[in-house]
Amino acid sequence: MLTLVRYESSPGGTRGLLSLSSTDLKLHTIERPWLDNTPFESCVPSGVYMLSPHVSSKFGDCFRFVGGTVASDPNVAARYACLIHVANYARQVQGCIGIGLSKGETPTGDPAVWSSKDALRQLRSAVPTADELVIAWGDEP
Repeated sequence: MLTLVRYESSPGGTRGLLSLSSTDLKLHTIERPWLDNTPFESCVPSGVYMLSPHVSSKFGDCFRFVGGTVASDPNVAARYACLIHVANYARQVQGCIGIGLSKGETPTGDPAVWSSKDALRQLRSAVPTADELVIAWGDEP
C-alpha cells in the first residue's frame, strides 16, 4: 500500500510525501492547491484509490489512479485521467501528482520537487503492478 500525506498547501502548490509500506521508499510530491475538486485545476480529494502502471500518450510511463470521485472514463465522472507523472512544479500538473527525490522551491518561492524522472523510475521499480493508494492530510513527516 502507498500512502501520500499532504502536509503543506499554498496558492503555489501542495507538498506531500509518498511512501510505500513494504519498502523504505519515500518520494516528495507536488500538486496544485485544493480548489474544491475542480477538474484539471485542483488536487484530488483525500481518499482511497487504486493505483496502476500506465503509459500516457503525453507523459509516457506513469501511474493512473481511480476511486472516489476519480474515474478513468470522462463519461463516468468529472474527475478522470488523474496520473502520477514526471513534473517539478505545480503548474506542470493538472489535477495530477508530480513526484521527486527531493523538495525545493522555485526562484519565486513556490514549492517544487527535484529529480522527478529518477523518482518515477524508482516508483515503477517498487510498484510493478496495481496497488492501493491512500491520500490524506497530515503533519510534515
